[in-house]
Amino acid sequence: MEKLQMVINDIYYRNIESYLQWLQSNPIHIILLCIDIVLVIYLAKKAYELIKNTNAIQLVKGILILILITVISGWCQLYILNFILKSIMTYGVVLIMIVFQPELRKALGDIGKNKRIARLFNLEKENSTSQNVVSIISKTCEYFSKNKIGALMVITRDVKLGEYIQTGVVLDANVTQELITNIFEPNTPLHDGAIIIEGNKIKAGACILPLTKRNDLRSEFGTRHRACIGISEVADCIAVVVSEETGKISIAVDGKISTNLTEEQVSEFITEELEK
Repeated sequence: MEKLQMVINDIYYRNIESYLQWLQSNPIHIILLCIDIVLVIYLAKKAYELIKNTNAIQLVKGILILILITVISGWCQLYILNFILKSIMTYGVVLIMIVFQPELRKALGDIGKNKRIARLFNLEKENSTSQNVVSIISKTCEYFSKNKIGALMVITRDVKLGEYIQTGVVLDANVTQELITNIFEPNTPLHDGAIIIEGNKIKAGACILPLTKRNDLRSEFGTRHRACIGISEVADCIAVVVSEETGKISIAVDGKISTNLTEEQVSEFITEELEK
């Protein structure tokens, strides 16, 4: 076993020496190596930002500790332990994909809804939500705010929300202040859940939205606010929520929420986001 390890080490160091000589003879590859390192650091930073507020961060720490123990066991010539750990890590990629499935799905979703990538592939379409609809939404939010009526509205942008529309009651009705008011009037059948607005239509009401898993939110944020942030994290949309307790209007986009907005600010915010 010791001789085998010596052979492996010899091959390893020879490969490193050959690689360094190759770099010296090809200066352009040094630049490419630097770019490679920068990209890896950037992706590692983005991956950390993705999981830092989730339980997955503890799993990452465990994996890093496992890698460290594997390296140390190799240095200390603990061959059996090193062999076992390397065998486990061989299947580590599959394990990571299973464990981090929600985070990977979110990351791929963020890539898919990126505006620059959409323009690159000519996939981005002009949003059909009119300024009249934006005005109706902002005025209705102000009415809800004054009367402390809870509401949750989701405005789609370039990517449709078919899977969430199916969780509610399909309406496919024109956007009017009277209809939105009736939907969120307390003790009505569609009061709970969210409405999804696509273009100039209310596609569905009483829709069930995913809740954010963030643990750094204000204590005053209830289920509606968590659903507002949650849907903005996973979908290309603008989510508007009115608090039933305080009457404050909030808007979430890309997982970031702005609170205590006025009617004018709601209109400007939505308009600006739709034009991006």
